Amino acid sequence: MSEKQEVQDSMKFIVRVGHTTVTVESHSPEEAIRQARQVLCQQLPRLWDVIQELDESRFEVARAA
Repeated sequence: MSEKQEVQDSMKFIVRVGHTTVTVESHSPEEAIRQARQVLCQQLPRLWDVIQELDESRFEVARAA
């Protein structure tokens, strides 16, 4: 699969945890949660251990318009 085709296949997702929201591009809601964890760990480095341990059910995932 070419890089251009991968970009076309990816979708934007809005991922919310508590009062924090991030937007990521991914191929599935599961991948969106993984990417959101990475972004949140970068934005909130003191909470990385808490973010990594959160159950997936705590993440609200929706496709961006």
